[in-house]
Amino acid sequence: MHLSIQSELQLFAEELYEHLTPSFLENLARELGFVQRKRKLSGHATINFTKEETGIK
Repeated sequence: MHLSIQSELQLFAEELYEHLTPSFLENLARELGFVQRKRKLSGHATINFTKEETGIK
């Protein structure tokens, strides 16, 4: 991935992680039809996992 794109994505992920609570993400996913049942992995955990995989701190 191009470095500037990766940097922009990192900044975006950091902002999401700081401002969106796990319950907000879960409710939003349900409202949008993305989640129809309870899952073991929450939306917030998914963002956290993505941060760890991309090296975002």
